[in-house]
Amino acid sequence: MLCYVYKGSKREGVYIYLATQDTSNLPETLLSSMGALTLALQFELTADKKLHKEDVAKVIENIQGQGYHVQIPDSAESLLDRHKAKTSKPG
Repeated sequence: MLCYVYKGSKREGVYIYLATQDTSNLPETLLSSMGALTLALQFELTADKKLHKEDVAKVIENIQGQGYHVQIPDSAESLLDRHKAKTSKPG
C-alpha cells in the first residue's frame, strides 16, 4: 500500500501514517492537537518493510482498522508510562 506520513505544526516528533492523502476523516481531537499538517514522506508500505521507530505490522493493522496510525516519540510514551505508573494504585 502507498503510505503518506504527515507531521503537524504543534507536536514535534509526532507523525500520522495514512493510506491516502485525504486527512478529512481523522478525528477532530487528533487534528486540533497536531495543528497544520504537512506531508513529510510518501513510500510503499509492505509487510517486509523496515521502519525506523515503528512495528510495520502494527502500522498496517492500524491503517487498515482505523484508517490511520500515529507515531509518538519515545520520550512522550515514556512520560505517559511513568504518569500511569504513578497514578495507578495497586489493588
